Amino acid sequence: MSATLAASRAIRKAAPLLLIAGCAGAPSVLEGTNALGRGFLAQGQLAVAGEGQAFSARFRWQQAGEHYDISIWGPLGQNRIRLLGDGERLQIVGPKGVPIAAGPPEAVLQAQLGWRLPLTVLPHWIRGRPAPLGGIWNRQWDAEGRLTAFRQLGWTVHCDGFRDAPSGALPSRVTARRPGYQVRVAISRMSSLAQP
Repeated sequence: MSATLAASRAIRKAAPLLLIAGCAGAPSVLEGTNALGRGFLAQGQLAVAGEGQAFSARFRWQQAGEHYDISIWGPLGQNRIRLLGDGERLQIVGPKGVPIAAGPPEAVLQAQLGWRLPLTVLPHWIRGRPAPLGGIWNRQWDAEGRLTAFRQLGWTVHCDGFRDAPSGALPSRVTARRPGYQVRVAISRMSSLAQP
């Protein structure tokens, strides 16, 4: 059995068992910028449910423009994987730095890990705003004028637990649902990344 196939099988077996715990590693350096401005570094908890799968883990997410570097891990930092990519291509890297697969983001996640994330729009949603690339419906605001809910690309997105930040109010919880599927992100820390 090849090392890549063995790593892929290990991740598929471990993914449903990842629990919310662990500590973060050092971030990588990403380049580029777009409508997200200087980019961000976020940490927190991620939970995905649907299609007979339930998954939860800790994460560290570094975003610069379209490029992301997301580390996901379980108890005591075990079974750490990295999702490296942009809006068109994703590479999954296994616990020992072994590349597992690469290709279109949602297809690779589904094939290798058994779940999906809307990675092209989620960087915008966790900052409490719709992505600029698709239609937006059913917007709702709270009494403070903060966007708390909207529909985009077939997902219903709810934002709450707002906290003040230099770039404006940011949600600490984002839930995105579509029929039979749910993604929940609890953000414990988010900061802007300055570009050199």
